[in-house]
Amino acid sequence: MAPGAECPVTPTQTVESGSTSKQDEIPTYGYGTWPVFLSGQDRWFAGEAALLLISPEYDGPLIVRGHQLDGSGGMPLQSTSDAHSSPVGALGVEFSPPHSATRWREWDGQITPGIAPGCYGLQADGFTFTTLIVFAIQPGPPPPS
Repeated sequence: MAPGAECPVTPTQTVESGSTSKQDEIPTYGYGTWPVFLSGQDRWFAGEAALLLISPEYDGPLIVRGHQLDGSGGMPLQSTSDAHSSPVGALGVEFSPPHSATRWREWDGQITPGIAPGCYGLQADGFTFTTLIVFAIQPGPPPPS
């Protein structure tokens, strides 16, 4: 994709209500298609919180990796110190099969601080599917909450 081209952002979907392993209610929206969604914001800025949600309907392992589509930026996600934020390794964020298939799996992290604005893609690969989530990281600091 050429730098400056319009980013084909993945539309948001309504996400089935439920809870995660932390007993938190999940957001009711996410960017992506079943079973993996990026949630937590409606516009993305460097350093902001990001949440990956995996539907309880998918109970296999999963890997999520990403990079900038209109430039040379790498993985746009970074772990936080939260206990539910597994490290982002060389291959991306890896999820093991769940202990219980009744709750949403989640990854709490953030958009990498200092990452260049632009169009980014996350590719999620499971045993039976591959899905792509495209989102734009906006220039400048996030607006006040």
